[in-house]
Amino acid sequence: MIIIYRTHKKLIEIYNKIASNTKFSFAIDALPVIRKIDYGISYIKRYFLRQTNNKTARIMEVDKKQWLKFSSDPFYLKISLRWKISGRRDVVFNSNLKSLTEANKQLPGLLHKLENNLMQFYKP
Repeated sequence: MIIIYRTHKKLIEIYNKIASNTKFSFAIDALPVIRKIDYGISYIKRYFLRQTNNKTARIMEVDKKQWLKFSSDPFYLKISLRWKISGRRDVVFNSNLKSLTEANKQLPGLLHKLENNLMQFYKP
């Protein structure tokens, strides 16, 4: 019994040492901050993540800082897309639909997430 106790105690010590050095990070939803200059350019970049190991996991919109932070993390599928925010209404709608349809090929479910918001952030 003493040998088993010492073995378990040693394994617990090893685990605690490894666990204390491991840092876990999780993405947090964030809508883009749109500036006046962005409307002049007429486009913004939008960034999205979803857990790699769960196809039914919720797709999150994140800011560029988080997207870059998780860019090498295999735990997340990542996609960015170009989002039109100004111009002729029909052009904005079609541009965003095309962008979203292409992005959906790499991150299935994104189309469903945004299909009712194709004019999100739009100003004429």
